[in-house]
Amino acid sequence: PRVLPRLPTLRAAVLHQDANDWNIITDPNDPARISGLIDFGDMCHGRTVNELAITLAYALLAAPDLYAATRALVSGFSQTFPLTEDEADLVFDLMRMRLVCSVCISSRQSKLHPENDSLLISQAPAFALLERLDQLDPAFMIALCRKAAGFEAIPGAAEVTKYLAHSPRQ
Repeated sequence: PRVLPRLPTLRAAVLHQDANDWNIITDPNDPARISGLIDFGDMCHGRTVNELAITLAYALLAAPDLYAATRALVSGFSQTFPLTEDEADLVFDLMRMRLVCSVCISSRQSKLHPENDSLLISQAPAFALLERLDQLDPAFMIALCRKAAGFEAIPGAAEVTKYLAHSPRQ
């Protein structure tokens, strides 16, 4: 109920949809700098924030610290391409949905093409990440994404803090 009613209000664009470690080209002089992408077979028109959600899903597969990795990626993305407040609210849920879609699609494809081992390359890590994410508080992760994108962690928090700071103490 959090995502579906808000999808029509989100920005749309043509999306690469497959920014993972197999499709990223790095700068040979600075391997930490991404200089390009390959594999445009999954491109489609969709919600712009899905590009971040998909990248986040892949980036978290082997991340030892889910909080730090999420914060770094959302913050870095937002510095280059600022998110709207609704996008910041929804990116965590959209990332989880990408993982669910990935395991469903890879399961179906591997049944249709059992000879193609590459179809299952990220399935086990995706299941493991979904289990790890299940242990986290979704409200906290949404607040973390909001803060990393430059918004208040919880809408209205500044007003509440200001009120509490100036209210008479009893």
